Amino acid sequence: MNDYDLNQMYRPRSFSEVIGNARTKQRLINFITSGAPPKGILLYGPAGTGKNTLANLLIKGLYCKNFDGDVCGKCKSCLSLKDDFTGSSIVYFYHNCARMDGKDLEGIIEYWRYVPWYGVGRHIHLFDEFHRTREPLQQKLLDILEFKKDILLIFCLIDFQKIIDVFRQRVEILRTSPPEIDELIPWLNHICDSRGIIIKGPDALRQIAIEANRSPRECLALLRSIHNLKEPLTIDLVKEVAQDRQGTCTDGPEYALAEN
Repeated sequence: MNDYDLNQMYRPRSFSEVIGNARTKQRLINFITSGAPPKGILLYGPAGTGKNTLANLLIKGLYCKNFDGDVCGKCKSCLSLKDDFTGSSIVYFYHNCARMDGKDLEGIIEYWRYVPWYGVGRHIHLFDEFHRTREPLQQKLLDILEFKKDILLIFCLIDFQKIIDVFRQRVEILRTSPPEIDELIPWLNHICDSRGIIIKGPDALRQIAIEANRSPRECLALLRSIHNLKEPLTIDLVKEVAQDRQGTCTDGPEYALAEN
């Protein structure tokens, strides 16, 4: 693995590794232990707060042979399941709604009307960026959620207001939120220690959490840039790197883009 690919390196492999979102984690764990997860689950929240990670852990948990409040990580199912489930026995499909047009989604829905499914979660579909779908497509999914048996459809999205009321009524709704700063600091300190990043100043890690708006994914992006610089971690360095990532220039002449 690329040394700078911190996002994949530190992606949670179990529920216990997920930072924050305790209530949402517990609800997903309850779905698994009940043995009867709902047919539709909608995960919404700001970007980088773990929606896809939690969805993948839910799928792993449903197939874990020794699930006891968390995935065991040792059974045949856990070891065979990759983050993208490639090569596993699960019939799993990932759909990025930002990259699909209406005809693509309509084709998937029409296919569901005829394919026989057996067993809880045998056919699992995850729809990422689902808020980009239009109302007619959400309407077409209602019958699938209402009448199709033995399915698991997971919808991840940012803008909850784009989802029509009748659709919301047919799915379990879970919200993800950015972790608290005090939850992020020990995690960031562990990563710095493992990657050999020298921390100078007690508030440097807090500054990372602030600049990242408490998004774990953006925290890792900032650390990746800082790691690449091979400099000690300070508040000033964090601010400088954050400005670069935001496209903010604070020194030198200001340039205005001429309108065409």
